[in-house]
Amino acid sequence: MKKIEEYQKKYISYQKIIIDQAVKYLTEATLRKDKELGVVLSNVIFNTEGPHSLEKNNLSEEQLKFINYYFKPLSEVMSSIDNLEISKSFFKHGYSKKLQITEEEYIRYHINSFLNELYIINNRINSLLSKIERYYKLSKSEELFKIIEILKRKNVKLFSGVNNIRGLHVHQDRYSDSDVEQIHSLCLLEKSDDKDFVNYMKSIKTDAFRSIRKKWGNICKKWIDDITIMLGYIFDTLMEYIIENDEIKMNI
Repeated sequence: MKKIEEYQKKYISYQKIIIDQAVKYLTEATLRKDKELGVVLSNVIFNTEGPHSLEKNNLSEEQLKFINYYFKPLSEVMSSIDNLEISKSFFKHGYSKKLQITEEEYIRYHINSFLNELYIINNRINSLLSKIERYYKLSKSEELFKIIEILKRKNVKLFSGVNNIRGLHVHQDRYSDSDVEQIHSLCLLEKSDDKDFVNYMKSIKTDAFRSIRKKWGNICKKWIDDITIMLGYIFDTLMEYIIENDEIKMNI
């Protein structure tokens, strides 16, 4: 637990630097009453319709570049972390008949959502690193580029484990899991007209459903912990090269 907390502090420190710098730029735009820049920054951040770039001779192109190459990629990664936490909550807190779906449909949906989010955050972390690489493409900083390649490989290595989750066989966006299939079979058997048999099946299904929720809750927690550790390592490594006086270096 201590190791996870230490790495969590590292990526929170990086997150704070990026957010503080974004707030600074937005505040400067507001104070200057530069409506065009304010509109562009707002469109870029919230992905709304309207201008997403400034005229060539306008000031603060550098600020816009920061939003595109640092703030947005980080925001997307943090959004995926939040979604994984939501998945963990659904596995933990369970199911209600008010949903008007079966336990099998419930668990299958949330496993799919969880696996899909792993795929998304994998791509987002790689994209974040690629954006930073492109940000400094004119600097010719071979050392930084080598570090980024090492970090990309670390990301690839971690997520290669998605296909090796115990008891799970992933094929693109489809999967099969023996526990889920068991819940499905029990739901079918509940359609019997034999009330005693149905009640017996319900008790078995309750235990099986509790077990599979616990299993996937633990799988989800393990992935969140592993991703937290990796992000902490990535951001701590990058900060040595791209942060100066608590701000992103514009040039290296």
